[in-house]
Amino acid sequence: QKEEYFRQIKNSDDVKIISSEYTPSCMFKRNKYMVDNSSLLVAYLKENKGGTYYTVNYARKKDA
Repeated sequence: QKEEYFRQIKNSDDVKIISSEYTPSCMFKRNKYMVDNSSLLVAYLKENKGGTYYTVNYARKKDA
């Protein structure tokens, strides 16, 4: 996974670092940043709970 991570970083036009280390809220902050800086959200949602569900609802409210 680390090799793939560094390959993706190397091939990216731009990299935004939301958190320099893993914290209990870092994924929430990442998802919020992506919604706030995107014009379209494509998500695969299996359950009405968890981080993906929260992110989809956040995007829906923001679009309203």
